[in-house]
Amino acid sequence: MVTGIIWVGPVFDRGGYGNVSRNYVLGLHRLGIPVKTVNWGEAHPEIGPATARLFTLLQDTDVGPEPALVVHSIAPGFQAAEQCISQPVARRIGCTIFETDRIPPDWVESCNRMDEIWVPSQFNRETFAGAGVQPDKLRVIPYGVDTRIFTPTTPAAPFRFDSSVKSFKFLYTLALDYRKGLDRLLEAYCNEFTAWDDVALVLKVYIPAWFTPADRSRPFNLESELKRSTAGKVDWSRDDLPQLVLLNQLLTQEELLGLNLACDAYVSTDRANGWGVPCQEMMALGKPAATINWSGSTEFMNEHNSFLIQPTGRLIPVDERLQRTRPAQYKNHQWAEVTVEEVRGVLRSIFSDRKRREQIAARALQDVRTHYTVEKVAHHIVDALHCRRQTPAAVQPNSSDATHRHVAQLFQEERYQEAAALLSQTLLAQETSDGWNDWATAQLARGRPREAEQGYRRALELDSLNNQAAANLGILLVSKEKFGEAIPFLEQSATSVDEQQRAVIAALLAECRKKQEDSTMQTASNKTDVQVQAPTPETSAQTPSNGLGGNITKLILDTLTQHAEAIGVITTRLLALQSQLDEMAGHAPAEPNQTSARPVPLS
Repeated sequence: MVTGIIWVGPVFDRGGYGNVSRNYVLGLHRLGIPVKTVNWGEAHPEIGPATARLFTLLQDTDVGPEPALVVHSIAPGFQAAEQCISQPVARRIGCTIFETDRIPPDWVESCNRMDEIWVPSQFNRETFAGAGVQPDKLRVIPYGVDTRIFTPTTPAAPFRFDSSVKSFKFLYTLALDYRKGLDRLLEAYCNEFTAWDDVALVLKVYIPAWFTPADRSRPFNLESELKRSTAGKVDWSRDDLPQLVLLNQLLTQEELLGLNLACDAYVSTDRANGWGVPCQEMMALGKPAATINWSGSTEFMNEHNSFLIQPTGRLIPVDERLQRTRPAQYKNHQWAEVTVEEVRGVLRSIFSDRKRREQIAARALQDVRTHYTVEKVAHHIVDALHCRRQTPAAVQPNSSDATHRHVAQLFQEERYQEAAALLSQTLLAQETSDGWNDWATAQLARGRPREAEQGYRRALELDSLNNQAAANLGILLVSKEKFGEAIPFLEQSATSVDEQQRAVIAALLAECRKKQEDSTMQTASNKTDVQVQAPTPETSAQTPSNGLGGNITKLILDTLTQHAEAIGVITTRLLALQSQLDEMAGHAPAEPNQTSARPVPLS
């Protein structure tokens, strides 16, 4: 029995892998499974602040002495991702997916080096085994959807279209890629409907960095790219073309949900659909979805709960543009043959047959809720790993005083990671401003100033009058040389401290204002064609400027990790350095004693 799960994956990424990672982890978290997240990818604000906070807190979870490691990425990334984990693990699991009739050759060795490989569908179980992955390592763990959000009764606001957009709206959200079959969909839609039909095709298109345009000699234009991809198949000069709505701006998760709500049916012509999360999300909203009846989507989409685009039964080579631009992934791969006539017939059926739309949508909603919620999927993982669940008492917040005393003791013993884990667990059960302030200081003690700043800001979101969080944030911003940003927080905290403390805050405020004034004057004196290279954080730390302000920058950050014999207020501890502040007006500071570092943590 494993004691918890370390999940390495792109949990802050807005893309498909990120969405799936978050859903897996969310289900486990709701079942009470200790799960620790390690981000393996970019961090995108589009996932939303509440989601980002949850997965930030989960980075501190105590997963016990025998956790399982799950690496969610493409197979060649398994071993590289493992390197960021220092804790011994009981099992090493790769979680991945591929869409065509086989997997890239270099995936096989990476998969076989893991203890187990999780794929979402029986289709992938067969394609991975057929390529040489050891069959006894393969396990099917399907994808889930958060039905607390994707539900017909969601309070989310529908996306607002211009009043000129037609009533019935097909939706397809996709990264612009030759695998997505967009040329096939455009050909079918434009030749099946006319401007006289009360119908629109809404395309939410993301342009990935790796996409190779058909014509690289010209600046990229989405509309032109779509026309080039359908040249000879769609007469774009027609006066009676049906309505097409292109959206290529970045949308938040909430806005994407609203887009689904505002549309009537989802249609995917993805030639090789690894799973079909957008279809699944539309089904969870009680709306119909359509896809090609081949590849991974056959795991959860069938003739009773979906509109199926039937292939001819023959496999054909994947698009030659994919083989040419990404040969390591797609050379000699195949996918199902699909005719434009079949796509046209399915589009017409969805648009014309309201009764069947409603029947299919109702069954889709039922099937998702029965089999594919994030909690249902998490049960598959629990059964596979024999995970130990936390007891209900273990996830309840302790009393404020007891938690404070326990955390204070952990800080005094320099057990900062344990303190952070306890505070994270408490915040997951109940958010408080003081809790976030304490958590942020624990992160700072662990050398995580970015997380610390996020925590202090969240504390002030919950209670704008939390003067201790304001003081801590102000001091931290000074240490980052964000003098202008620090001023309002230092001003707020200066009004709530005694006379001695006020002198310290006043010194910081004076220097911040001086720095801001100097910066303004420098900007005004610079010529518009001169670019000033800002120093890197490493350079700033190694090259303190002369005078009080340059030294304060380094001193304050040191203050957060020094001289805390007892738990107390950060600004209170600054009093011990008042004499140093006075001396620094004309002298360089002494090197900090890093070996005795101890943070000043709590409110």
